[in-house]
Amino acid sequence: MTEFERTNSGDEQLLALLRTITTETGTIDPADSVPSHVSLGSIWVHDWHRAEAELAVIESDSDFDQLVGVRGPSAVRDLVFVADGVECEIDVTNDGAGYVVAGRLVPSDEVGVTLCIGGMIASARSDEFGRFRIEGLPHGTAIGFLETETRTIRIPPFVLGQN
Repeated sequence: MTEFERTNSGDEQLLALLRTITTETGTIDPADSVPSHVSLGSIWVHDWHRAEAELAVIESDSDFDQLVGVRGPSAVRDLVFVADGVECEIDVTNDGAGYVVAGRLVPSDEVGVTLCIGGMIASARSDEFGRFRIEGLPHGTAIGFLETETRTIRIPPFVLGQN
């Protein structure tokens, strides 16, 4: 008997199902008979489970820092997030097959990088220089997490694609 089958109330069943989806598999199996709105909700529960994460603030965004008179958006969106002594520089591009998020941590550190975009979770590990790259991402709003052995930093939402 699963945790889902042992619960009584509808809210408890939903939370148990979301826990099962996000912790046991880490992904959503399209063959499962879970309604799409529940599956998508589970991705945002991923963010809720990390509510204790330290929140980074945006320091710079090239979409908003453009000079007057520039004729259009740049092919690369540059973002800089800062959290208590850590700076995360992110470049967002589109390589034709999807969006690419490439970044670097200053000071350099090996971290786990997770991006949640709609119904998708994408992960990577930075190298010893703090560089990371995640490819094939869809258009949408991303929420990011940087995880070291001692802390988790939450990158606030940013849009992949034109605002």
